[in-house]
Amino acid sequence: MEITAIADSICCGPTSQVQPRARRVLNSIVSQLEDRVDEVSDRRLTLAQK
Repeated sequence: MEITAIADSICCGPTSQVQPRARRVLNSIVSQLEDRVDEVSDRRLTLAQK
């Protein structure tokens, strides 16, 4: 088996659990970043109002 075939089977294989797990991890990272952005923009608004 070629390395690319192995990589394809890991990433795109129907029985693979790697892709959904990676997607969950990325989604949680994105949501945490969005929360931080919201916090920062809220803080900026608070400072601007002072």
